[in-house]
Amino acid sequence: MKNLLIIVCVSLFLSGCSAMAEKNTGESKSNGDSKTVSGAKAQPGDTVLFKSGPVNYSEGKVEKLDGGKYEIRSKDSIAKPNVGDVYALPKADAKTDVKVGDFVVAFNYEIYWEGGEVKNVTDDLVEVEKASGGEINVAHDKIVKVSPAAIADIKKSVEIKAFEDLGKTKKPVLPANWKPKSGDKIAAQWSFGSWHPADLKHVNANDVDIEWKNGWKNGNVARDK
Repeated sequence: MKNLLIIVCVSLFLSGCSAMAEKNTGESKSNGDSKTVSGAKAQPGDTVLFKSGPVNYSEGKVEKLDGGKYEIRSKDSIAKPNVGDVYALPKADAKTDVKVGDFVVAFNYEIYWEGGEVKNVTDDLVEVEKASGGEINVAHDKIVKVSPAAIADIKKSVEIKAFEDLGKTKKPVLPANWKPKSGDKIAAQWSFGSWHPADLKHVNANDVDIEWKNGWKNGNVARDK
């Protein structure tokens, strides 16, 4: 009888360890790269939000998950974003915990969302300044918190937009005794008079070769520009 009791106790102990191991394994997987930020793995047929540009996001329906890539149908096209750039949509009437100063993605129109900075939060609405400019007020269930890498892209776009807005109204001040050199991050004057971010690639006798940071074709400008 005593031996039987010992066997039963050992069996229960091993079963408990096995269950705990399975739980820990599941928790480990739920924090892996194959999960969305919300921790819920998207399945074929699910409608999700995916990154379609530095600050732009679109809704779409998952058609397939193959390795590290989703295939998502968005309107008439198929997108193949990385798993880390796919997010679960908030549940209806969900309340977000974002605060002023946070960088998030907010619903814009139709199936399109955009990254921006939270400017105000009330019980019903969240005010977001879009990275492209302009403010929108959306319900709490129209806000998605994204990964640190995605936040960095939004921040960068916001900073560039703020700089360009300033460059349209004010001329940057040249530091005293500054000598341009390759690799400097600068502001350069565009032909229409506004100033925009650029990288200085090469210093010539009377001008400098630059690489515009907004995607324009590379060119050169006079040193006083």
